[in-house]
Amino acid sequence: MSRFRYVPPLVRLVTMLALGMVAVTAQATTTLMGHDLSQPARPYEWNSVPATDIRWTDTYDIRKAVGVTLTSGTSYHFNSFTAMLAMVTSDSPEYLQAEQVRAAIFADAGGRPGALLADLGIIELHPLQPVQSPFAAQRITWDATALVLLQGGNTYWFGLNDATQYSEFGIPLAHWTIMESGGSTLPVGAETLAGYRISNDGGANWNASTFYNAMQIDVTPVPEPHSVVLMLAGLGLVGVAVARRRPV
Repeated sequence: MSRFRYVPPLVRLVTMLALGMVAVTAQATTTLMGHDLSQPARPYEWNSVPATDIRWTDTYDIRKAVGVTLTSGTSYHFNSFTAMLAMVTSDSPEYLQAEQVRAAIFADAGGRPGALLADLGIIELHPLQPVQSPFAAQRITWDATALVLLQGGNTYWFGLNDATQYSEFGIPLAHWTIMESGGSTLPVGAETLAGYRISNDGGANWNASTFYNAMQIDVTPVPEPHSVVLMLAGLGLVGVAVARRRPV
């Protein structure tokens, strides 16, 4: 006698569809906050506003961060952080080096980046040819290398800094550009923009910035506990139906 119970085809189909929907939902990617990066980004020119630079000289260390406030009860797993960066340098041999840019996620400290939550690592930018102004912006992406949970009700800051000082003039440098339509273009997404912050002293002090640097933050929603309970309860009901309809 077979040890397996008979499962009607309709019940099997419903169960498979339910599990498939759960799997798809769990893997869905959401833009937490960002711009439409398929649109043109403004290139860097030598007279561009320095408040959008990411550079390190012998007198200052400019860093920039964008903040996002999450709705209470809605959490996410971090997937990636993309910034539109222009690699700025000159054609002099001593300045034709790779520019190193580090990205990181910080907890909130009263409306500014606070404790380090995750170091996303360093990416090198290389000069585009020809080396001349204006410098085109490139889409640079830092992917998650470990599980980073962004918990609902909290604010998080996604920041960039220059990882290596090459010269007293800060060249080469990374320019975190804005969208071509103008500096007032606000990013949009699933959650609320907390604003942009800029630091000239390596992160010791931060000030509000009105330059909305082009970026995109992608995440995966984490199912709320009560949703998981409801899904398990539904699967349990399917199991009960299967047991009651088994052949005698």
